Amino acid sequence: MGRKSRKKGPSSYQNLTIIGLSSLGYGIGKTDEGKVVFVEHAAPNDVVDVRVVGRKKRFLIGKIENLRQKSPKRVNSVCAHAGICGGCKWQHIDYQEQLYWKLIQVKDAFEKIGKILFEFDAYDIIPSEDVLVYRNKMDFSFTDNKWLTEKEMGEEVHSQNGIGLHIPGRFDKVLHIDQCWLQNDYQNQIRAFIFEFAVSRSLSFFNLKTQDGLFRSMILRNNTKEQWMLILVVTNKFDKKLPELIDKLAIEFEKLRSIYLIENTKANDSIFDLSPDLVYGEELITENLGGLTFQIRPKSFFQVNIPQAEQLFKTALAMVDWSCVNLAYDIYCGTGTITLLAAKMCNKVVGIESVQQAIHDAENNAKINQMDNVFFECGEARKVLTDEFALKYPKPDLIITDPPRAGMHPNVIKVIKELKPQQLLYISCNPATQARDINLMLDLYSIKKIRGVDMFPQTPHIENITYLQLK
Repeated sequence: MGRKSRKKGPSSYQNLTIIGLSSLGYGIGKTDEGKVVFVEHAAPNDVVDVRVVGRKKRFLIGKIENLRQKSPKRVNSVCAHAGICGGCKWQHIDYQEQLYWKLIQVKDAFEKIGKILFEFDAYDIIPSEDVLVYRNKMDFSFTDNKWLTEKEMGEEVHSQNGIGLHIPGRFDKVLHIDQCWLQNDYQNQIRAFIFEFAVSRSLSFFNLKTQDGLFRSMILRNNTKEQWMLILVVTNKFDKKLPELIDKLAIEFEKLRSIYLIENTKANDSIFDLSPDLVYGEELITENLGGLTFQIRPKSFFQVNIPQAEQLFKTALAMVDWSCVNLAYDIYCGTGTITLLAAKMCNKVVGIESVQQAIHDAENNAKINQMDNVFFECGEARKVLTDEFALKYPKPDLIITDPPRAGMHPNVIKVIKELKPQQLLYISCNPATQARDINLMLDLYSIKKIRGVDMFPQTPHIENITYLQLK
């Protein structure tokens, strides 16, 4: 008996109106048959002809073949790589429109996932002071098989080497970046210098399939005082050409305070289990936030948009009634940023974090700020919050939680409900998992305040703060 054929449907659609934006950054259209189409690089109210490039059970993925009617919300992108690179998915959309759809993202998450009535008119998002050049950290990958744009495919390409960012959804494809608008232009200059040096010395770029090539990736960090740190990830830190590169970088770039080498011969790109070697300059750079000083090392987690981080923490902490707080827990505390800021407001704060290096940084940050009312415990919150922990630290009056995108583990939610702190402050980079978690606590807690802060202009990402009180 032969297999039953399945009709795939049309390979393209004409005159598709974009009716919204998804949380992943795609434009949303609907066919006459009611099929949802996620369209790359589309803006709300665009009318487009779309070529189908992907099919899922519940939706299609499309690319614009013809922009029939340009949306009034569509703007000219500053970056030459916009629409190809995954760094700025919304650079073609007016910034106020970006904020509106981030608000819609939060509203939909709370209403559809959290089953929580959302007072749309009473909510707004704190905009970013800078919509370009706002990041203080960027990661770039080297490749000997760069992604070719449609224009390059029609031209003679002399070299496949590149340094850049991954194509969305393609971990194995890297787009060479000439100028990135997310970080200060000094980054572009350093990156271009390294590229030219490597090419001129015939040094090899990394090949993901064969796992060969000297230069693998690079990280550039800077602070508001314009001090820079470079971390070069290579497959052989003893290569005889590297000292020459390091010497030339130190001479050419006076703002470059630190250069580190990390040797990575693993099959994956993670560097958190590897040791950085300082090969030039100072061990760290520092940043001021909320009147406190924080140390930044090669692998330190730190907020990448400092002015907006100030807004985020200021807004979040202002929601709390500190007159009722003696002891606070900061779950998922990272390097202790909000832990230390909260410690200025109450008698004692306990930070909990699973990454040992982050705990080490947090303890250093407490020390340099001469704060002796903060304490840190290393481990997963669901394992740390035991009966023994309860004997060591009394019941908290406030719990602060800022989990990763996946949200809180169900056991952590269970422990929070058992502890029953009077106040709960939930900061999240993913409104969907935040709404899911809060829904599980609404039998004990009431939402009192909610506010979004735009940390990442030109992207669909939004930080959302929710303040709850025990019923």
